[in-house]
Amino acid sequence: MSISPVDVRVRVVEVALTPALVLARVMALPLDDLQHLVATAYFREARARGLSFRAIARRFGKSLRTVTNLARRADQDEPLLEGHRRLGHRRRAVAWLAFEGPASFEQLARSLPDAEHDELEAELEYLIEQGIVTRDGDGYRVVAGYMDTQAADLSARLDALRHLLEGVTMAIHRRFFEPRAEGTSLARVLTFEASPEALAKLADEGYAALREGILRADEGAGDDAVQASLTLTIAEVPDGPGWRPR
Repeated sequence: MSISPVDVRVRVVEVALTPALVLARVMALPLDDLQHLVATAYFREARARGLSFRAIARRFGKSLRTVTNLARRADQDEPLLEGHRRLGHRRRAVAWLAFEGPASFEQLARSLPDAEHDELEAELEYLIEQGIVTRDGDGYRVVAGYMDTQAADLSARLDALRHLLEGVTMAIHRRFFEPRAEGTSLARVLTFEASPEALAKLADEGYAALREGILRADEGAGDDAVQASLTLTIAEVPDGPGWRPR
């Protein structure tokens, strides 16, 4: 059956969004916040490509007023989720525990006076399920690994994530929308089982071999050289609550 090119574009974008949607589900991100993220990020991407507000309005199928509101939201300095009640409770509880140390439920409740007790209990249970908070006797404490995250470190890791996904995005476009164009494009996924030691060795040796080959290719590049991107990912399947089948 023949499929319209318009349908193909929509379906490819839908599938490409799957990793972000899976993460949103695992982290119980409210739909309103997810829609806000998509709208403002889409606007920033269009502006980064030099499109005017009027051009963005035509491309998005929205009024100039709507695009102006998007610009205002995208420029806001206040963190996106700051005003969300439930996520605000989570953030403040974790911040308070990280600063004060282990605390009882009563102490936490006093530190978040605007949180209903049943709401706070539900959010603490969620944080425990996600491995961010753990019980310490009759109290709660932040898991040590989550206390080491620094803003500078997070910014660097997010930049690395963007770099990784840029390569994935280029491969998707090549494979679906430029399949007959000249140029190399390869996308393969190998799913397998291995011991933790063998997996670590494969990651180290595989990356070293690829890096050596890429350096040789880069050094030997001539006038006909093209710019390329290679993406390699190796990961154990997550086993957290959000990833387990129900």
